[in-house]
Amino acid sequence: MSGIFLNIQTWGGLGDVLREISLLPMDAIHDKLGLPTRIWHLPASQARVRPDAGCPPCAEIANLTERLRCAIWAGEAMAPRGTREIARTLRMGLELFPDGRRLFPPDFSWRTEDALPSNFLSAQKNLVLQTHLAGLPGKRWPVEKWRAVITEIRRRREDLGIHILDPAGSSLADDGVTVQDRLSIPQALRLVSQADAVVSLDSWSKYVSAWNHIPQIVIVPDQTSDYAQLTASTVWRHSFRGLQHAREIELIGLKPAGNKAASYTFGSLDRLQPADLLPRIESLLRNLRKR
Repeated sequence: MSGIFLNIQTWGGLGDVLREISLLPMDAIHDKLGLPTRIWHLPASQARVRPDAGCPPCAEIANLTERLRCAIWAGEAMAPRGTREIARTLRMGLELFPDGRRLFPPDFSWRTEDALPSNFLSAQKNLVLQTHLAGLPGKRWPVEKWRAVITEIRRRREDLGIHILDPAGSSLADDGVTVQDRLSIPQALRLVSQADAVVSLDSWSKYVSAWNHIPQIVIVPDQTSDYAQLTASTVWRHSFRGLQHAREIELIGLKPAGNKAASYTFGSLDRLQPADLLPRIESLLRNLRKR
């Protein structure tokens, strides 16, 4: 194996990790140039993230990295000096071309223990709701509002498998609703990648859905109460990097103005009501019949 590597630095929550590993075409670089990619992960204690941000332990990031066909887990540390700049320069070069502004889905080799739940595989159509009932306060929508949305979806679409992807989602358990609160990270990624539609509160699932061209709704509340630097424009430029031209995403709460600027449209989640969300979900599900 060549001694030359492409180095990628990850940090923070699962979404940050998934975005960074898909900003460059790791598999094409490996297959055409013979260069494997090393993944370096900065621990949360050094990445200036809040304790309640729900960042996975480094061991779980390492476990996920082991399933990447063309990547190597390098360790819990900062990447060697200068190597991060190389990766950033490559991405900036790609973004000069329209096809280079997207995300490049990494190739995972799933294992036996990553199998999907049987109730997910048996449904004709599956809707995944990533409810975010725990974690940063700015992304917590009250349980009763989620319950009102789910009850109405069930009434309109009895044939639909509804899956709550949330470690804290047990309070939403009900007939016809499956709470997926004990999945490993690889299982959770697989679940989203095989869903028919996804609704999330600006979480990591938006990247996996985009990789697989899955129709999705992303609710984006004003997040400056969690981190002062998370202005609408910052969220649009960084959190949605690679997704700005994705056709399958519908945004609620964020209004882009070009590639760099955006504004929050409803502010905090206190202002979002089930009646605001339900027509969007109904439209999403109606379009599933045409796929």
